[in-house]
Amino acid sequence: MIINKSIQYKWLEAIKNTDFDKKRLNRGEEYAYSDNVTDLNINNNEATADVEGNYDNYEVEINFKKLSSKQFETLVEVIKSNPEISSELSNGNLPYELFELLEEENIYIIPNSFDSQDSYCDCLDDIRPYKHIIAVYYALLQEVSEKPLVLFELNGIPLKELFEKIEIPLSVGL
Repeated sequence: MIINKSIQYKWLEAIKNTDFDKKRLNRGEEYAYSDNVTDLNINNNEATADVEGNYDNYEVEINFKKLSSKQFETLVEVIKSNPEISSELSNGNLPYELFELLEEENIYIIPNSFDSQDSYCDCLDDIRPYKHIIAVYYALLQEVSEKPLVLFELNGIPLKELFEKIEIPLSVGL
C-alpha cells in the first residue's frame, strides 16, 4: 500500500485548522484508529459511515463543497497543460504540484479547514462537532491517502467525466 504523504499532510492541516474541541478531536481520532468507523462510503461529494460509540452505533454524513463549473474547467486546464500531472493521474497518483497550481487559482480540493462542510450525526450529544464526525474525517484521511483520486469524488467530480475531459484513459481501479 502506497500512502500519499502530501495528501496526509494537507488533510491533517485541515483538521488542525478546524474549530474542534481538543478532547473531542482526540476522542474522534481514537475512534477512527480503533476501527470504530465502518461502512465508509463515498458517493459524489458525500461521505457516509457508521461509527461505534460508547452506547450505540451512529450514522454520520459529511457533505463536501462541490467545485463550481468554472473551477472544474480550470482544473481541467491545469491538468491538460501539465503532462507530468496527467501522467501521474493516469497511474492513480495525485502529485503535490497539482495542489499548488490549483491553490494559485483559489481552488482547494482539500479545504484549508473543515468548518464549512455540512455534517450530520444521529447521536444525541448536544455539543458539536460530534466526535463521531471527527472519527469519519480521520477515516477519510486513510481512504484518500490510499486512493488519492477519491478527492475528486469528494469535490463532486465524477472520475469518468474528469478523465474524459483531460483525455487520458481511466485505467486505475478505485
